[in-house]
Amino acid sequence: MRIHHHVIVVLASMVSLTGPGARAQSWVAAPAFPGTEPRLDAAGLRVGGVIMAIGGSPLVDGADRDAPVHSLSPGDSAWITLTPLHGAAIHRGVGVDTLGRVVVFGGLDPESGDLGDNCAYDPAAGLMTVIAPRADGVPADWFAYCTDAQHRVYSLGGGPGPLATVDNPNTGVAARYDAMGDAWESLPDMPTPVGAAAAVYDGRGHVLVLGGVIADGSARTANVAQFDVASGAWSDSAIPGMPVAISRHCAVLGADGRVYVLGGEAGQDPVGSVVGAVFRLDLDALVWTELPPMTVPRADFGAARGADDFIYAMGGRNGDGGTNTVEKLYTTPCPEFTRQPAPAAVWRGTPAVFSADVTGGMGTVFRWRRDGQGLSDGPGPGGGTISGAGTICLVVSAAADGDAGWYDLMASNDCGAVASNRVSLSIRTPPAIPDRWSATSLHPAWALWSRAMGVIGGRQVGGAGMAVPPYSNIERPVVWAGDAESGVDLTPLGSVGGGALGAAADDLVGWWWSPYTCDGGGEPQTCYARQACLWSGGESVNLQVPGWDFSTAIDTDGTMHVGTIWRTDAVGNHVYQAGYWSGPEMGFRSLHPEVAVNSGANAVSDGHVFGWVHVQPGLVSHATMWGASSDTFVDLHPAGAARSSVYGARDGQQVGMADLGGIHAGLWSLSTWSFVDLNPPGATASEAFACKMGLQAGSATVAGQTRAVIWAGSGDVCVDLHSWLPSEFISSVARAMEILPDGSVTVVGYGSRVNPARTEALMWRSLRCAADFNGDGAANSQDFFDYLNAFFAGDPAADFNADGTLNSQDFFEFVNAFFVGCG
Repeated sequence: MRIHHHVIVVLASMVSLTGPGARAQSWVAAPAFPGTEPRLDAAGLRVGGVIMAIGGSPLVDGADRDAPVHSLSPGDSAWITLTPLHGAAIHRGVGVDTLGRVVVFGGLDPESGDLGDNCAYDPAAGLMTVIAPRADGVPADWFAYCTDAQHRVYSLGGGPGPLATVDNPNTGVAARYDAMGDAWESLPDMPTPVGAAAAVYDGRGHVLVLGGVIADGSARTANVAQFDVASGAWSDSAIPGMPVAISRHCAVLGADGRVYVLGGEAGQDPVGSVVGAVFRLDLDALVWTELPPMTVPRADFGAARGADDFIYAMGGRNGDGGTNTVEKLYTTPCPEFTRQPAPAAVWRGTPAVFSADVTGGMGTVFRWRRDGQGLSDGPGPGGGTISGAGTICLVVSAAADGDAGWYDLMASNDCGAVASNRVSLSIRTPPAIPDRWSATSLHPAWALWSRAMGVIGGRQVGGAGMAVPPYSNIERPVVWAGDAESGVDLTPLGSVGGGALGAAADDLVGWWWSPYTCDGGGEPQTCYARQACLWSGGESVNLQVPGWDFSTAIDTDGTMHVGTIWRTDAVGNHVYQAGYWSGPEMGFRSLHPEVAVNSGANAVSDGHVFGWVHVQPGLVSHATMWGASSDTFVDLHPAGAARSSVYGARDGQQVGMADLGGIHAGLWSLSTWSFVDLNPPGATASEAFACKMGLQAGSATVAGQTRAVIWAGSGDVCVDLHSWLPSEFISSVARAMEILPDGSVTVVGYGSRVNPARTEALMWRSLRCAADFNGDGAANSQDFFDYLNAFFAGDPAADFNADGTLNSQDFFEFVNAFFVGCG
């Protein structure tokens, strides 16, 4: 039974699925064959997920003397009796051929001496189809058999077996059946002739023939002969001999990739004694190990490995007439990584998550390592808090600089241990939140109201209301260049307005009132529908989607323009679908999942789209992530939240809200999908709309007042931007943010003022202390020494007055600023 250890994300929680903890290290009872008579000389075979015991005794059908066939599925409590084989021959060979058929060949009836049939046996219908017989000279009895990876069936050695003599010896004759041509191919003879041996395919391109009775029948052998399937060559020295000379035994390849030799007859006397001994061959180390013996000694029995990775030993002679019992031994599959962990780069103070998918057997244990040292749950050596160190999913909460390094996962069980790929964790350091700001109203003189919704490259975008007859107040899209007087109306020709919502590079996205002809009381007139719009290179592009009433684009990364389309159905309900526009023709690609009632897209970053879906049952919004198609939908909804949505995304982080008994601003990370509550202490509500370089912006409601704020990855690390506004502003919201390479920050949004009573577009800009040369947020001796070094090195950064010339005037101006300070 191969256990699949993998991570499933449910409600943004990491859930590790592991297999049973108990290890089956010894033989345990399995269902016995029907009746009480001994089940002798059966051949064991796995067919799909079913174990079969084919042929042998006790015979069935009275005078017909047919041989029984039984099957057992893992987990079943009883064997199923199938249609018997024709004839009473024993020591038959079996296999599953290239056509997927059960083939049965050879054997002798011990009473009549009749040869066994060569046939394909249908377990379902009980039909037997004749296949080609083996060539003359191939022994009919006591040969070993197995099937290779191409489902070619082998007949190896044989003869009188334990009754062999010098005059009637066992042979080394080898043959192979290929169902595609219905023919047996003669192979080179084995170097050591044997009868009553066992054969097994080793899973590595070799057939092994183990033990048996030597040619003249005088002794058993411990020899292991190896046949190279590719070259067709035999070797008696490639594999070390077994610890004990054995005959009339079974050999099976375990799920762990090792060869198991079970039971048989052993001893110096040619008659020998039945044993229950079990030996295991490690094909890598070429070492034999003795394992706990079977509970019942067995010879002339059947054995096969089931789909549950147990080896089944079935019936056989036990030294006292025989047994109908069955027992099994678990062979642990080796761990194997089906998905390797991926490198992670997270912002300092946010969670880092590594995960992998592993297959393996029961009892597989896991241990994450950093730089080769095993990790344990609790405070980590690097500063973060470790959880999941013993699972397939490692979480480093509040990752600190010391947590950077190389991580891998060790998976081990009874089969062995394997390590995943080593992957790096990098800690990204967000800039310090500036504590000095200027606040500017961007409200145009011609506007009734205004709001800023995006910022890029020193441009601010949004909308402003104005009177455009016959409309007394309609929104117009606006772009600013840093002050109110710079506001430019972007309304496309033929339209009456619109709004700009997002920006990237030279592209702006939003919506416009798209004109169309409608019926005005029997006369045609111009009506308008809200449709998505792209402004690029000074031109506006209508992104209207055929068949949909309305649309809007909300965010762009310069390649994908994401947003929502909607229409009104036959009963008056609005139906929404998330999607994006891209490509030369700006075609729309829907991201709407089949499981959703409605969906919307709000943000795009790092090749992913973010937004919300209304899921069944009920119209409850869940924060959502997509790749480039609807089938990549991932539910990011935090556990325990009543509803959630993603509003903004940049630089590997996503922000939005979750209803946790109140609307709380939240932060997700693309590498973890974990949720961080950003609600500041004392705030009754909050929302986050934008993020950039590890900082987040939005609003928090404190004492009933909504105030623009900026965070650095935690609700405890929050700066109130509203406090920099004039007192006539009674509320404010931060909607977008830009951070320049020098660490300066621009935040845009809007606020409500009381005199005059209106909403105004706002911009906050960080103020850097002139003496803070290194930009760490404080002016101190380090800045002084850093400036001196830069000045005497001729570094252009030391041009303090930015006049393009580095001279003594820069030095004197810096010294003056330093001693004035940053009060």
